[in-house]
This record gives sequence, structure tokens and C-alpha cells, in this order.
Amino acid sequence: MIPPDADIADLSQQLLEDSVAYSNVGLASDPALQASVSGALQPGEGIAVVDIYPDKFADLRDLAQALKEASDLDTVIVQAPQGISAVSDSHSRAALESAQQAVAPGLDQVTALNQLHAHLGAATMPAEWLILGLAITALAGAATVFIRARSSKKV
Repeated sequence: MIPPDADIADLSQQLLEDSVAYSNVGLASDPALQASVSGALQPGEGIAVVDIYPDKFADLRDLAQALKEASDLDTVIVQAPQGISAVSDSHSRAALESAQQAVAPGLDQVTALNQLHAHLGAATMPAEWLILGLAITALAGAATVFIRARSSKKV
């Protein structure tokens, strides 16, 4: 459930402008902060920093989903005082949740984003290498079977 004190329209508009949104008006109007945080985002990402204490932490994921649907972003990260939550088209929910747990609450946005990216990279890289290794092994096995079958027909 989206926290009732979340201003989806305002946060969405800010995300559309520069992929960075703040519920705090003072932070939202700080161009140096906006530029710093924007520089830490990866392409297709957006971050909404909210001063919200939802009933359940999972409500932050609902907020991230609503903001993602209202934007053309691939990944939306919501940072609240209790921690971060994110939704993405390019990262699995399991990878996101694992990375989220590794990011301590209360960090500045640049540090939080850097930690999230580091953990997402660590979470996704081994799976890619595993799949590549399995594909190579399968191809090598198929080639061996083909060669043996072909040489047994010649004899």
C-alpha cells in the first residue's frame, strides 16, 4: 500500500525532470545536491528521497512501483529514513532485495547509490558467468558426441 503522505504527482514530476526527487522542498530546490545525486545514477535510473515512515517497509516498494509506472525509468529507487527499496525492469526482484539489505539506512544518496550498484553488480555477475560456462560446457559436450558418432560410422 502506498503511504498516504506520499505525493506521487510531485515526486513523479521531479523524476521526469532529472531522475531525482525529494519530498523535502529545501532539498528539492538545491541544484548542487541534485547534480551530485544525478551523477551517481546509472542510465535509466531514478531516485526519490522521501521523509516517510510507512506502516510496513514493503509499502516503500509499492511507492517505487507507482513512481516507476509514472515515469519512463527502468529502475526507481526510493530512499526513506529506514532504508531503500527499488523496482526495476532490468534487475530481478531477488537481486534488488539482496542489494537493498546490504545498504545501511541513513546514508547520503550518492553513497547509498554506490553501495546499491556495487551489490547489484556482485549479485548479477556470477549468474552471467555461470550461464556462459554452462553454455560452453553444453556446446563442448555436443561437439564431442557429434565427433564420436561420426567417427564410429566411418569404421
